Amino acid sequence: MRWYYIIRGTEFMVLRGDQMRVPSRPFNANPANGDPLTPWYETKNHYDEHHIHVRASSEKEAGKIARNLISRNSDC
Repeated sequence: MRWYYIIRGTEFMVLRGDQMRVPSRPFNANPANGDPLTPWYETKNHYDEHHIHVRASSEKEAGKIARNLISRNSDC
């Protein structure tokens, strides 16, 4: 499984690490362990008004997890 970073808008767009520029990790961030999309400080699936971060085995699964996460917490 790997981390997926999803830009949040009217539709979900799942971006792969090789398709997006990832800023340098802060010194106190979680270790990337070979996955540049590992969240810097969170350790579980999360979202805000701009992005969604989920851990999944495929892009399809990541989209499903993201939609479920948002639908369960529709206040953001």
